[in-house]
Amino acid sequence: SASAREAGIAPFVVVHVDHRTRENSAAEGALVAGLSAKLGIPFVRSAVVANWREGDHVSEHQLRRARFDTLSRVVTSLGLDAVVTAHTQDDQVETILMRILGGAAPTGASGMRAESTIGTAAGPLRILRPLLDVSRRELVAVLDAAGVEPAHDPSNADPRYRRSVLRSEIVPALRREFPGFPTTLLRSVSLARLDGEVVDAVAAEAYGRIACDTAAGVALARAIFRDLPRAVASRVVVSAARQVSSTMDADWRELTTERIGAVVDAARGRTGALIQLPYGVDVRVERDVLLFVPRSAGDRE
Repeated sequence: SASAREAGIAPFVVVHVDHRTRENSAAEGALVAGLSAKLGIPFVRSAVVANWREGDHVSEHQLRRARFDTLSRVVTSLGLDAVVTAHTQDDQVETILMRILGGAAPTGASGMRAESTIGTAAGPLRILRPLLDVSRRELVAVLDAAGVEPAHDPSNADPRYRRSVLRSEIVPALRREFPGFPTTLLRSVSLARLDGEVVDAVAAEAYGRIACDTAAGVALARAIFRDLPRAVASRVVVSAARQVSSTMDADWRELTTERIGAVVDAARGRTGALIQLPYGVDVRVERDVLLFVPRSAGDRE
């Protein structure tokens, strides 16, 4: 932006995050550094802080969290506003299929948003994804036209990762068998997102009506909570958990339907029960309320 230039701050910075899982990752960083220098764009190289070693098989979730923790630290240190990623329509389709096959709720299965904010160990991180309507093939064509040779991550072909299996086997099969794919899939999840947004609004109103902040955490009145439609009650559970957790972000994929359902059922169950949720949240079933509290260090799972 003009104001950034006047202040002597570069409006864009290219960041390469080294996940430290492959021996050639440093060479890829050098490739990005060279391209950035050619374009006259500041470049920052940063390695994740993690306890794995080169060659270890690390889960996609661990890699993602470590990557965003690293990006958040860079963004904060440089005084930037957001991170812009090159997620394409192909990435979106894979994400949707991953979430649907993992049993996600409609809003969770609707895929990535063009703009979102997630929680990281270094604080909130704003993420922009401007290329979600652009296919991977179209993006590669742009790179070819610009004379840029993209680096290929070999983990994308590693069958130990579910996403690579989707990319190499399942998505091609869906394209062959369903001529309208992936347009039809994206249309269906878009409609599901619209329906989900209505339920989200109802749940937000219900949460404001029945939730009460306490010295310990958040309390939900059991008498009112148990009468809510299950879809609404489930979203109220997520809102309460998010309010008391220091690590839960907008993704919350670890908070599964089964865990949420256990809390909803607990409103009709016996007093004295304790339900442990991911992201360091405990739910205590008291006489009149469900009490959501941060888990103490001695009670970590």
